[in-house]
Amino acid sequence: MRSTRKTRRTFDVTAPAAIKPLGLFEVSELDSPFARNGGMRFGAHQFHEAMTGTLIHAVWFGGGLRIIDVADPAAPREVGFFIPEPAGEHAAPQSNDVMLDERGLIYMAISGSCGMCAGAQRARVAWIILEPRVGPAGRR
Repeated sequence: MRSTRKTRRTFDVTAPAAIKPLGLFEVSELDSPFARNGGMRFGAHQFHEAMTGTLIHAVWFGGGLRIIDVADPAAPREVGFFIPEPAGEHAAPQSNDVMLDERGLIYMAISGSCGMCAGAQRARVAWIILEPRVGPAGRR
């Protein structure tokens, strides 16, 4: 099942009566090793509402976590990503949610996972906790 193209867009909202599109960020299905596996959604899903500086943390269903820098809102660019392995018998990961805490830890929900549950109480969502690493330029 292929989903319709879903993207992240930036807008100039300086004048609410005349909102203008500025930029577009897309993730190609070729950017995920699981996107071509049938039966799973791929497109953009949820983003963390509170920005960290100029960074947006967003998840694509089959494309995992994407960290997007919007310092230039006309040209959003990816500065980091994480694609989890598929859970259980799924053909692709299904990333559903992303949150950050005050320490900068990234929490990512993956649907269809069991995590550390057992028996009839199986959870439908597992959380992955990621700690951002400082790159060669000293930036997270």
